[in-house]
Amino acid sequence: RTCACGTCWVGVLSDTSKLSAPAAREIDKVTNVFAYEGFTEDKDSPIRMACQVKCYGNVSIVIPPWHGVLQKLKRMQTSAAGQE
Repeated sequence: RTCACGTCWVGVLSDTSKLSAPAAREIDKVTNVFAYEGFTEDKDSPIRMACQVKCYGNVSIVIPPWHGVLQKLKRMQTSAAGQE
C-alpha cells in the first residue's frame, strides 16, 4: 500500500463513481516516476494503482497479462548487474 513498485496498476472498466479519488502519493508516483499513459490524475482515470484506490461497491477492472513480469525483470536485471 505504499505505491512504491508500480506493478499493481489496473485498468478500470466500470463506472469510476465507486472509486476514491487519487491521493497525492498516487498522483506523484504515476505521473512523475512510472509515467503510465492514460492516468489523468482525476477520479475518472482509466488507470489506477490497486494498492492505492479504495472501492465503494462493485467495480470491474482488467489486470494486464504482464503483471508481475515487470518486477521479476527488474530483479533479474539488478541481480545481473551485481554479478558484473
